[in-house]
Amino acid sequence: MSEEDTYALLDFVERGNTAIISSNSIPYDLMFHLTDSTCYDIWWEDVKTFSADSVIVNFTHPTLKMDKNLPLAYFNSNGKKEQTTWTYFADDFFCDESYSPIILGYLNDELVNFTRLQHGQGKFYLHTTPLAFTNINLLKERNLAYAENMFSHLTTGSIYWDSYSRVANKPPATNQNSRTRTLPEENALKYILSQPPLAWAWYTALGLALLYFIFRAKRQQPIIPVKDPNTNTSLEFVSTVGRLYFLQNNHRQLALEKMQIFIGNLKERYRINFSELDEATIKKVAMRAEMSEAYLEKIVKIHKNIKDSVFVSENTLVEFHQLIEQFGKRNV
Repeated sequence: MSEEDTYALLDFVERGNTAIISSNSIPYDLMFHLTDSTCYDIWWEDVKTFSADSVIVNFTHPTLKMDKNLPLAYFNSNGKKEQTTWTYFADDFFCDESYSPIILGYLNDELVNFTRLQHGQGKFYLHTTPLAFTNINLLKERNLAYAENMFSHLTTGSIYWDSYSRVANKPPATNQNSRTRTLPEENALKYILSQPPLAWAWYTALGLALLYFIFRAKRQQPIIPVKDPNTNTSLEFVSTVGRLYFLQNNHRQLALEKMQIFIGNLKERYRINFSELDEATIKKVAMRAEMSEAYLEKIVKIHKNIKDSVFVSENTLVEFHQLIEQFGKRNV
């Protein structure tokens, strides 16, 4: 988080609002203003870490605590468990009763991963296990219930969602005596302009920079900006959806999605408008693609069998996939 983001969020919560942060690393500048000097007389050392391929989580509140601990695991792109880093709050984070945050959840029964901090009229909820809210984990009903219980702490009103991580690398720990916990009343530029020698140096630098750009612009042709090529995210989306269906063993749905993409490619490539691959359409596509009608009929036949079936085996899915892939390779 930038300095401006930090102060804006602190002011927002102090006025009686609620903020929930779920991150492997809590922003350093934010925690500097939230932690109490009686506990951290030297520095905030960030969360603690350990490595494992899976953990269990749960809440402490009686109305939110789940009957059984919820298992969480990290899966790689092949759908297999893999070691990853898990984070939690150190014991000395809860050092003083007058300041101590409220513990709301645990990791592996004893490591705190969810806590609440009072700030002014509002509250900060800090959570160190964001993996619980990934797509593959939310596919399971119990995982969805965990997420619902987590966000039940939000009060009624507008919700502002920030889906992008802005946590920078933690800076070297510094003595708190060198920093103030109050929000600054003026920025660096105001201070420079308030000091005559610094103000003269600032205006001189601005003048020299302006002259440099004026004379340089006369001698040099403007640079033509390089435009980034358009990126096609369709394949990435298809890959993600396909992986989710495959991990659920939903071969039928994956095959039906693949047929829809295949039909869309035929329409775009051969400029043919049709709703389904009937006999007339097959002849038209075969003629433009210079392929045998029998090959396309085989694809249509397998698709119909898949559509009419409740269960589709992995072998059928592989055969269907290979037929469509071979069609694409022959028409490159």
